[in-house]
Amino acid sequence: MARYQLAVCRELARFVPGQQGLFQHRIQVSFCFGPVNVQAASQAFFVDQLRLSEDSYVYPQSGKRFPHRWARIRSTALGGNQGLLFQ
Repeated sequence: MARYQLAVCRELARFVPGQQGLFQHRIQVSFCFGPVNVQAASQAFFVDQLRLSEDSYVYPQSGKRFPHRWARIRSTALGGNQGLLFQ
C-alpha cells in the first residue's frame, strides 16, 4: 500500500447519510509528485470506517478520536480501486 503525505485537511470530511464511508468536502492533499486539490464527491473517494479532521480522525460508530492523520481511502478517481494510506 502506497503512502502519501496529507498536507492539510481544510474542512471536516463528513459522512454522507445513507452512504457507508462516503465523504464530501474539499481537502488538500500533497502526493509524492506534487500538491493536488481533490474535490471528494460522488463515487470518488471512500473512507474505511473513519473520517478526517484537521488534527485527528474519528471512528464514526464509537466517536473515539485519535490525534493523528491516518485514513485508509479507496480511490476510484485515481486509477481504479487502489488503496491509499494518507499520513
